[in-house]
Amino acid sequence: MHCSLRAKRRPSPGPLLRLEGVVKSFQGVVALKGVSFALYPREILGLIGPNGAGKTTLINLITGFLRPDRGHIYFAGEDITGLKPEAIANRGILRTFQHVQVFSGLTVLENILLGFSRRIKGSLLKEIFSLNGRKSEEELREQAFQILETFGLKHWASHPAEALPYGEQRRVVLARAVAAKPRVLLLDEPAAGLSPREGRELVGLLKQLKEGGLSLLLVDHDVDLILEVCDRVVVLSSGEIIAQGPPRVVRQDPKVIEAYLGSDA
Repeated sequence: MHCSLRAKRRPSPGPLLRLEGVVKSFQGVVALKGVSFALYPREILGLIGPNGAGKTTLINLITGFLRPDRGHIYFAGEDITGLKPEAIANRGILRTFQHVQVFSGLTVLENILLGFSRRIKGSLLKEIFSLNGRKSEEELREQAFQILETFGLKHWASHPAEALPYGEQRRVVLARAVAAKPRVLLLDEPAAGLSPREGRELVGLLKQLKEGGLSLLLVDHDVDLILEVCDRVVVLSSGEIIAQGPPRVVRQDPKVIEAYLGSDA
């Protein structure tokens, strides 16, 4: 009986994204000092820390916009250290930026359609907007409308993306990234500028994306958001990890309270 139970037990999945001893300096100033952590499948990992802690540098290293001085970055067991951004994106790691970047002059629907570019061979614009290959065009549009519905954007489909309210533009950017079907999505300040209602809606969306199989690395100054939505949290201070673990543990860590959360925490 005991052997049978052991045979049915599934091993825990290994990390999807893993950093080992990552170091990065700029003109002699060390921005990251031997950073190591892992992101697991279907996990939301929060990354917090005061300004200048190295959070954006870390995202730029993972996505290939910077190369580490030392250390390694692994994705799905492959060493991707130093690969170019396009090669990393093609493997399934995508990011959003702090500042909203919708494609002006295009509708919300067209912005989402452009999100399919990573997984379509050949000319994307010809595939989507020409009269050739109409079946493919209709299939893409149907998928795009499904994504718009998930993000509560369907009624904005025909509107110019740049004309939407700020919070809705942030949804468009997130929906466009999801359209590319990444395996890992790095979100840099997704709650910046959002109202409390929009922040609550973002929490629901992120949890829905996780349930759909996406792994998320979330960088944000909204500590309440991080502690509510994340499975684990990594805390950076002056380029070093000072704490990592479940939110309820991290928020009580004396080093975190002193360096970031403040005595009121």
